[in-house]
Parts: sequence; C-alpha cells; structure tokens
Amino acid sequence: MATSSADPGLLATGPERPPGLEDVLDAARKLPVCDRAAKLHALIARLQDAVDTGATAAVADALAAAAIDALVDDPWVQFEAAVRRFKAAQG
Repeated sequence: MATSSADPGLLATGPERPPGLEDVLDAARKLPVCDRAAKLHALIARLQDAVDTGATAAVADALAAAAIDALVDDPWVQFEAAVRRFKAAQG
C-alpha cells in the first residue's frame, strides 16, 4: 500500500514506495533544523516525486552524495575521527 508523500499516514493512488524509503524518511525527521538539513529535505521531496515516475536512481545518487557531504561537517563525525587519530598515535 502506497502512502502520500505529504503525510506518510495517508493513502495515495501512486506506486508503492521503494524499499528503504521509509527508513530515509524516518531518519530525515530526526535531522536538526539547519541549512544543510533543508537541502537534504528538498532532495527527499524530489525523491518522493521521482517515485511516481519511477526515476529514483538519479535523485537517490544526489541524496547519497549530499548525505556524505553532510557527514564531513558533522561535529560527531569530526570528534570520532579525532579520537581515532589520537588512538592510532598512541600505538
């Protein structure tokens, strides 16, 4: 059963959502409110629209690239990388 892209609880007449899309939507709801998250949400909206046409691959690629870019600036990821470098230097 497909759901509306505007409200996951509403039924829609469009095609079934691709596997994993619900996980993406759930994770997106947990993103902080910031410019980078807004860009990711815009790509997610494009992805949901692309489900209707079956052309999700290109949008999924763009979303994956944007998610990787977001990780580079994430303070938790930077902290983890610093700890790994520190640990490696300790021998």
